[in-house]
Formats: sequence, structure tokens, C-alpha cells
Amino acid sequence: MTTAATSPQRSSLKRSSLFADRRSLRWSVVIHTALVVAWGLGVILPELLKRLPETMEVPVVVLDAPKVAPLPLEAAPRKPQAPQKRSVFGLSRKALTTESAEAPVAKAGNTLAKEPDKETLKDEDADSLPIPTDDYLVSQMPVLLSDFRVPYPAEAKKAGIQGAVVLDLLIDEEGRVRQALIAKPLFPALDEAALQAALKLRFKPARVADKSVAVRIRYAYRFVLE
Repeated sequence: MTTAATSPQRSSLKRSSLFADRRSLRWSVVIHTALVVAWGLGVILPELLKRLPETMEVPVVVLDAPKVAPLPLEAAPRKPQAPQKRSVFGLSRKALTTESAEAPVAKAGNTLAKEPDKETLKDEDADSLPIPTDDYLVSQMPVLLSDFRVPYPAEAKKAGIQGAVVLDLLIDEEGRVRQALIAKPLFPALDEAALQAALKLRFKPARVADKSVAVRIRYAYRFVLE
């Protein structure tokens, strides 16, 4: 005994069949497309690769080497040159002295182990230099009274170098520079010029209370290009 399908059941069967046909069509399109792409890669791509040149010319642009501004030349720190020792008959500055009239009279010198002479110590002699007073004892440090400018060294000017040469100055109780040493060099020609100029500087001397004393100070002598 068979049972006839009702109208709603027939409609549902038709929709299911339509969906199945559409799904099959989509899969068929995907599969055929994949086959075509695979065939293209296997046949057409090798032919295209054969037609490409083996080497390709790439344009190269050569740039000129950039110019770098020259760095300031820095001289190696120099060791202070000790004044040449000379044997001068007389008492050294460290000798005990007295104002007694009975004491022997002798001029300033650095030795008694030679015949008396009339030779005197020079300002640059080590034994002629004053002994600087410790900074903590000084109540007033030296004050620059007159500057001295030296011609700008041509070598340094051509190289475009400027700056400060730091000096170690020994200033006596009269305000004169008795010794100048390089503490921080800048450029050989500038260093020498600064040493020459420093010896011609004049200061108001340092003081301990009301007494003028010798001191050692740091001083920067500056060179500026105009």
C-alpha cells in the first residue's frame, strides 16, 4: 500500500534537490578553476621564465665622498721642562736667615761648595723662583691689571683653530709672572704663543692680610678668530 505525498512534502523535496544541485555546481566550478590554474602554472609559467633575460642591468649612482669638517688637533700634554740648574755661590731661599749683625753675609744662590763669585740668579732659575703661599692662607687672590695680546699664529689661523690654553702661573709678590707652564694644551703654535704672552701679564699681587705674597694660579689664555 503506497501513500501519496502531500503538497508541503513535495515542496520540501524540490527545495532540497535545488540546494544539492547548486552545491554540486559550486564545487564543479572550484575544481575546474583549480585545474586551469594548475595547467597554467605548469605550461605557461615555464615559457615566461625562458623569455626573461638571465641578467638585468641595475643603474648604479656613485655619490662623491662627503666632506667632513676637520676636527681640532689636540696636542699631547707636555711635561714641564725643568729650568737648567746653574751653580751660583750663595744662600738658597730655604736657608735659615737672621737679621743679626754678626751673621755672615752672602748673596742669594744655591751652593756654598764653590768659590765666591759675583754671578747672580736669573729670574728663570728654579732657586730664584718664589715659594708660593698655600691657597687657604690667601685672603685676596691676584687681579689682572694689564693684558698682553700676541699675534695670532698663522698656522693655527689657517687651520681654523681657536679656544683656550690653560696655564699654570706662578705670580710673585710684585704681581709679575715668574713661571708659566702648560696645564691643558690646545695646539702647539697656540701653546707657545700663550706662554710668551703669559710672562708679560701684570697682576695686582695676592695678599695675606696686609702682606703681598706669591701664589700659583690657573689661568686660561683665549684665542678667538675674527
